[in-house]
Amino acid sequence: MEGIFAVGTYPWVLGGVLFYTLGAVLSLAGVYFFFLDVERTIAHLKKEAETDFLTGLYNRKYFIKRLEDTLYKYPSHGRFAVAILDLDNMKEINDRLGHQKGDEVLKAVGGALKKSVGPEDIVARYGGDEFAILFRSDGPEVKKFPERLAENLVFKIPGIGEIPVSISVGLAFYPDDGQESGTLVAVADRRMYKHKLNLHKEKDKMVYT
Repeated sequence: MEGIFAVGTYPWVLGGVLFYTLGAVLSLAGVYFFFLDVERTIAHLKKEAETDFLTGLYNRKYFIKRLEDTLYKYPSHGRFAVAILDLDNMKEINDRLGHQKGDEVLKAVGGALKKSVGPEDIVARYGGDEFAILFRSDGPEVKKFPERLAENLVFKIPGIGEIPVSISVGLAFYPDDGQESGTLVAVADRRMYKHKLNLHKEKDKMVYT
C-alpha cells in the first residue's frame, strides 16, 4: 500500500513542482515585460522632448544640445557649420491660405530641408517659421546645400497646388566665426537677416559675410 500511495502521489508532487516553476517563469516574464514597457515609455517621452510636434524635426532645445556636444567633441580640431533659416513669405501664405495650410507648408519645408542635407546633419525647427541646421562638416554637404534646397523646395500642397516658398539663410563656421554655441547661432542669425534685408539683390544666394 505504501508503494501504491507513493506512486499515486508522485503526479501531485510533480504537478506542484511544475506549477511552482511555471508560476516563477510567468512572474519573471511579467517583470521583464513591465521593465520593457517602462523602457518604451521612457524612450517615447525622450523622443517627444526632443521633437517638434508639428514638423517631426528636432526642436530648438535638442539642436542646442547637439551643437554644444559637437563643440565639446571638437574643442581644438575639426570644422563644422551652423545655418539659421527663415521663411520670407510665411505671413503672406498664412494670410492667403489660412494657418492650417500654413502648417502644411512648414511640414513640407521641414521635409525639403531634411532631403537637402547629409545623413549625419541635424535639422531642427528653431521656432515659428525659423529652422536651424547643424552641418557636421564645412565641406561638400554645405556647398551642395543651396542647389539641393532649391530643387526640394518645389512641392505641392493638397487642395492648393504648388506654392512658391522663399527662404533666407545665414551660415556661421566653426572655429572661424566663433567657438561657443551662442556666438555661432548669433552670427548665423545676423547673416540670415542680412540676406532677408537684401532679398531682392541676393535672391537664391546664401550669405556668408
